[in-house]
Amino acid sequence: MPPRLPSAASAELRDPSGVARRIYSVAELSAAMGGAVRAQFPAVVVRGEVCNFVRARSGHWYFSLKDEAAQLRAVMFVRSNFSAPQIADGDAVLVVGTPGIYRERGDLQLVVQSVRRAGQGDLQQQFEQLKKELQEQGYFAAERKRSLPFLPKLVALVTSPSGAVLRDMQTIAGRRAAALPLLVVPTAVQGEGAVAGIVAALERAAAHSGVELIVLARGGGGLEDFAAFNSRTVAQAIADCPLPVLCSVGHEADVSIADWVADRRAATPSEAAEIFTAGYYGLPQQLHQGRVRLEQLAVRAVRQKQLHWQQVRGRLQNPAERVAGAMQRIDALEPLLDSQMRRILLQRRARLAGALPGADPAQMVERIQGARRAVRMLAARLAVAGRQNHARLVARLGSLAGTVRESAAVQIRRRIHGGRGAVEAQAGRLRATGERSHGRSAERLVHAAQMLESVSPLQVLGRGYAIARDSGGAVVDSVARLRFWQKIELRLADGRCSARVLRIAKEEEVGG
Repeated sequence: MPPRLPSAASAELRDPSGVARRIYSVAELSAAMGGAVRAQFPAVVVRGEVCNFVRARSGHWYFSLKDEAAQLRAVMFVRSNFSAPQIADGDAVLVVGTPGIYRERGDLQLVVQSVRRAGQGDLQQQFEQLKKELQEQGYFAAERKRSLPFLPKLVALVTSPSGAVLRDMQTIAGRRAAALPLLVVPTAVQGEGAVAGIVAALERAAAHSGVELIVLARGGGGLEDFAAFNSRTVAQAIADCPLPVLCSVGHEADVSIADWVADRRAATPSEAAEIFTAGYYGLPQQLHQGRVRLEQLAVRAVRQKQLHWQQVRGRLQNPAERVAGAMQRIDALEPLLDSQMRRILLQRRARLAGALPGADPAQMVERIQGARRAVRMLAARLAVAGRQNHARLVARLGSLAGTVRESAAVQIRRRIHGGRGAVEAQAGRLRATGERSHGRSAERLVHAAQMLESVSPLQVLGRGYAIARDSGGAVVDSVARLRFWQKIELRLADGRCSARVLRIAKEEEVGG
């Protein structure tokens, strides 16, 4: 039967054997235990390794002393540490102090009066030695580091399944990249079996289909808590991993061997989540900025093309106007050509009249008229051919102008150059055709004029002579073929007339 609890006024309680026991309050027991400890150990010297060192704003030092089997909290107030050497995690020290009970928490702690170094602790020494060896072997070299994927399809999280680290990374990833799938690969991160567990978890993550990035993370702690991450075995597993590894061990000030070997280090697990979601988180903004930039470039390019087109259009003469100008020049040259041909004909006629005074005038007139008809037919064909060429050129130019107007801004320059080249080529061909046609016509006319000049009696008629024909149309070449009052027809230089013979006299009679 359990003992009956005493009343509030009672200060004793009897146990089942009947022995009276004093009732202590928590404060009374804590004070009694503290006094007992101080009485048993008034001053002690303790050797241990410093861990969890914190300097408070008040200047007091709070840390722990540990060895392979135990750990003891310690405090060194500012009045004692003022002239003490600076200590840090991993330092092996000898301290002089008094043990006691910190009543607010009921913790056993050592109030340190003095401290001196005893050399670096074993864990820190092992850490520095392994770090030096791996660095010399190239494990930390920048050239072996792999870049992290910008938009990983699947990220594996190698960490403790029960810690706050996993929840923090999942929360941040869900907020920044909700569509990014995460694969949790659970493992122990400290204690016995942590090294083998981390290595196996890295291998499972790398073997999982679709994983493109592995995140190895754990929360804060002391140097002894990071022992697995400071082992050669884990370092080798990270180096041998076929996928990029992002490592985050502890807080910002904590750096482990795994951090050095990994492809990239994050100061905290939260920062690691921000790193592997950076592409997804910033992608919409980058796409918007890129779209705005492309739109600006497109608008600028279109404006430049429009300005260039206006400048080119200002310099480029209308093709139809160029053709019309060419035709106008051709029309202006025709009177000059006709005038030149008439001048040449007149000159040749004069020479012909003097060279062939006895040629048959009728035949010469017929040949002249035939040559004139040939010249007129040739001029008509030349005019028809010119009009046809002009119509075809105008049609082609209209089609080219329509194509230029319907072209996109990016094709304006090419079409302008092509159209301008085509217009210039066509104009050149038209000029060449006109020049060749006029040249051939001029040659034919000159040749015809030469022929006319060689047989034409018109120049002779032009000097006052006439060709007489009888009623039958025969040329009267002797007065012997005439009779009084006979009707004859006279062919003059500029026309014909009829006459009657009133007097007949031979040449010697006239001369007489």
